[in-house]
Amino acid sequence: MNRNREDIGSFAFRREAETEGSFERALLRVADEAVCRVDDGGTVLDANDACCSLVDREYHSLLGDSLAALVVDDDRQRVESTLERAVSDADSASKQVTVSVRSGTATRRCSLRFAPFDAGDGTVDVACLFRPDPEPGDREGRLRRERDGLRTELDEVFERLSDGVVALDTDLRFTYVNEYALDYLNCSRDELIGAQAWDVFEVEESSETAIHEALATQSSTTFERYYDPVDAWIEGTVYPSETGLSIYFRDVTERKTRERELQQYKSIVETVSDGVYAVDEENRFVFVNEAYAEMVGYSQERLLGSSVTLVYDDAINEQALTRVDAVRKNERERATVEAELRTADGRTIDTETKIESFPLEDGVGRLGVCRNVTERKRRERRLEQQRSQLSTLNDLNEVVNEIAHAVVESSTRDEIERRVCERLTASSSYAFAWVGAVDAETGEVVPRTEAGATAYLDGLTITVDDSDTGDGPTARAIRTQEVAVVRDTATDPTYRPWNDRAREFGVEASAAIPIAYEGSLYGVLNVYTDRFAAFGERERRVVGRLGEIIAHAIAAIERKEALMSDDIVEIDFHSNDLFAALSFDPDDDVDIRFERTVPLGDGEFLEYGRATSNSVEALRSLVDNVPHFESLNVFTTEFDEVRFELRLSEPPVSSIAAAHGGRVRRGRIQGHEYHLTVELPPSADVRAVVNAVQEAYPQLELIAQRHSRRRGDEDRPLSQTLWSSLTDRQRAALEAAYYSGFFEWPRESSGNDVAASLGVSPPTFHQHLRHAQKKLFEELLEQ
Repeated sequence: MNRNREDIGSFAFRREAETEGSFERALLRVADEAVCRVDDGGTVLDANDACCSLVDREYHSLLGDSLAALVVDDDRQRVESTLERAVSDADSASKQVTVSVRSGTATRRCSLRFAPFDAGDGTVDVACLFRPDPEPGDREGRLRRERDGLRTELDEVFERLSDGVVALDTDLRFTYVNEYALDYLNCSRDELIGAQAWDVFEVEESSETAIHEALATQSSTTFERYYDPVDAWIEGTVYPSETGLSIYFRDVTERKTRERELQQYKSIVETVSDGVYAVDEENRFVFVNEAYAEMVGYSQERLLGSSVTLVYDDAINEQALTRVDAVRKNERERATVEAELRTADGRTIDTETKIESFPLEDGVGRLGVCRNVTERKRRERRLEQQRSQLSTLNDLNEVVNEIAHAVVESSTRDEIERRVCERLTASSSYAFAWVGAVDAETGEVVPRTEAGATAYLDGLTITVDDSDTGDGPTARAIRTQEVAVVRDTATDPTYRPWNDRAREFGVEASAAIPIAYEGSLYGVLNVYTDRFAAFGERERRVVGRLGEIIAHAIAAIERKEALMSDDIVEIDFHSNDLFAALSFDPDDDVDIRFERTVPLGDGEFLEYGRATSNSVEALRSLVDNVPHFESLNVFTTEFDEVRFELRLSEPPVSSIAAAHGGRVRRGRIQGHEYHLTVELPPSADVRAVVNAVQEAYPQLELIAQRHSRRRGDEDRPLSQTLWSSLTDRQRAALEAAYYSGFFEWPRESSGNDVAASLGVSPPTFHQHLRHAQKKLFEELLEQ
């Protein structure tokens, strides 16, 4: 394999005579950039089709013209000066200048690179590479144009190759000339025999030196010179003897021409930004350009002779071989392979390689032009991911809308939760779903409803404590009442206790959505998907809305059940010293009654009641000292008694009762004692309510719990119908108006006063009140 570890010049030269230019032509077939050749003065000597197309000129009109004439006037001086520097410093790296090229009546911005090389006759020519700035649709045409334009140049290689033999005596006179030499030198034998060598041939340093050295050292020498009479390069070998010299020479013009052309091709290959490589039949690199070496991160020396599997997988190599074989059989014009390429530092880059085959002495090789398309692939993947996310969001929005309609039609909490889980599981975005709640006794999250999750939940343990099983998304959602997600179940440390189960069921990501309304948690909805990195920011916002919709529907159902049911559960609490934790001490004859709590939404309540006139200061002190007592309005005084309105912000007991479909039925402060009665629907979790109330007010003791029927409604069916027909806003407007004295004569509170208490505009208050009155009168009069 050592013969394959050659530079591009020696490798290609040794193959030229044997393969009739196949390597260069294969190279041109995969390169189609605009190229022209100029002399050291800038005169165009040759150009390929791509160059003619770029400048919109015919080939023959372009020859002999100035390179500077191809650009706009403002760029001529820069082209000439850059060309001059390139010619004067031919061994340095290629020079480059950015210019505007004339193309018919238009111009095209291009990068112009200069690569000088030896023209073979003592002068320097320059390969000029035009690289237009990218335009839509321009990516796939450049290498093809270069291939087609330069193919003609390679077809003009000289085919004259002959060997000549002459003998000279010690005086350097011809004593023998063979027929090949006579034909080649275009002389007769009589003209040469006896003639002195320097009378026939012009004295030239290399040949003269070789002859004198052979005579002096009596050892063979070689020379190479350009012989002007026949316009050819000659390579000669001088063999000394006692009687003189024997000189064997042959025409190497074709080789010299090819060497110059190969140098030109090498300059072009090293100038292009794409990686170029060649491999032999054993899939070992025999040529790589600098751009390819930089792309893979290995030196050219390290790559030459190495197997392509250094940078490509075996599967990719087999794919390339299959497609190249199809090219050889004329089944396709060109093979293109997209593959991942491994770099020296372990990175992986996406590449697109155009491949051609070319014959070798001992088989068939292949030539590839490789382009790094990592950024393009990244953009394509990002676009595909965005399309997928958009599709998922559209599906999810549709699911949420369907669920919103479904929960409105549901009559029970169990039906709501079942419909939600079933609809999510039926979508293409999610695998299964379940709703869970915390068991107060065990502290574990137990399933209430599920769809498609039976096997997954079998034996599953989720807690809300500080253990590993209490650190997952479900527990976090319960503690924070915010959506919690795991986007990669395989690597997220909080999901470690359930890694094996997730892998078994193909779960890539999960989300836990709290079902919470006005500070009260009804449970948590758990959703699972096989989409990796699902539940991004926008998806989290949408599923978060789903939790709010479910919670609002459950709260509405529980409130409706509480209103419609005659059966209730009453819980009585008592405290002997309500003011012990406060910074004031009221009089013993304080008497304050809390009679009606009106929920306003968003944790706001209005509390209406009565108090003795000497209790007003105690009420004001409560507002100053109790955090959730916001403001106090005192309406009228009659018979040593006042009516008041107390605005509350997230009061613990009222919020707890409302969250479970109940309300504070009544409360009374007498002296230092406090009596409180909470009314709940039969379906409420009484233990949870008691625990929550005592957690907020440790001084309250539970003194009674009883099941009873509502009192004071002689026509309960009518009352049920009236209240159930009102919306929350209408009910709040009606209750606030009634308890604030809006219907008294004269009015104790104006419409503006009531609107201000409700936190709405006066027109909005009157609109809600009128609608409520209309519904109540319709029900009353129709019955």
